[in-house]
Amino acid sequence: MPRSYGGYRYNTSDDGLANIIHARASVFYVIRERLPRLYDWSTPERIGSHFGTLCWEHETAVRQAKTRRAAALALRDHLLQRMSALTVSGPEKKLRDGMVAELTAAGTTVKDPLAQLFSYIADQCSGWFGADWPLNTKILIEASRRAPYGQNCTLYVNAETEPATTNPIEAPVVHLRLWPERLNGETYGAIMAILVHEMVCHVPARGGPTPASSEFADGFADWAARKHFERWLGGLDPLLVDAARSFGRMAWDAGMARDGGNQYFRERRFGHDAAEHVVTYFKNTAKMPEAVAIDKAMNLARELTVYDAPIQVKDRFVQNLAAVRGTIAERLGRWSRGKCEISELLQPLH
Repeated sequence: MPRSYGGYRYNTSDDGLANIIHARASVFYVIRERLPRLYDWSTPERIGSHFGTLCWEHETAVRQAKTRRAAALALRDHLLQRMSALTVSGPEKKLRDGMVAELTAAGTTVKDPLAQLFSYIADQCSGWFGADWPLNTKILIEASRRAPYGQNCTLYVNAETEPATTNPIEAPVVHLRLWPERLNGETYGAIMAILVHEMVCHVPARGGPTPASSEFADGFADWAARKHFERWLGGLDPLLVDAARSFGRMAWDAGMARDGGNQYFRERRFGHDAAEHVVTYFKNTAKMPEAVAIDKAMNLARELTVYDAPIQVKDRFVQNLAAVRGTIAERLGRWSRGKCEISELLQPLH
């Protein structure tokens, strides 16, 4: 049976950095249900801030561990000893005691903190794109000390997709970049949202590489990716749902905020607005129920993504959706009834 997911590996020559990423992610996996509360109590001198300091002070031992499993156990043991000694009270004590109990119950078992999540997202994408999904799509985890994802958030994660046409292997590769020393609970929780964007908007895309300034790939298609993200939360590990939802929304909001640090926030917002214009057209003119109109617009994003045309052509189509009327409205109406091909939909208006 063809595989929707080709696995992941660390793409760094520094085993110490891979140890840090894996150890921290392993701890966050164990306490994943409590990550939103840990973030809520992460202001100075609160339990979340203390937790971050405890992770940092044991970095040398984690780096020097012989295996990633040993690194995870070393960090876990250190946190258990030091957290138990913290003087906290009230809600912070309840949170601390819950985390200590979960880390204790984990014992010497170290489950992969990423594989199940990556596989789940790839399987959902494979089901959505069908035969257009590239088989054995791979993920490379890389250490990167870039600025946070957004100017006003603490998500130290970014990603980029290398199309199959530009590498010698048989499938696209998603480069997931994490800042090892600043990998915190919210960053771990946001990974799902970051990967859903890459896998919906870029992995199956045809027509060449897609720049971050694309109104279609990082706007219109990103709108569909966010819809998928919200829906796919329902099948996710129940203990991870709250963190994935909370920090995933943080990532999307940061990417579209005027002061969020994304220089292409205008293109992203424009593409989202264009998708909403299409939904409004399907509702008001084609008389579709709202849920049907949203599904139809998502289907349009999927068909455009996998259609082999230059990204500039797809961007021009989205730009024409600033106002859905005249020729573009007529074409959309016929497309929704199966009377217009994508090739015609993308033709210039004049």
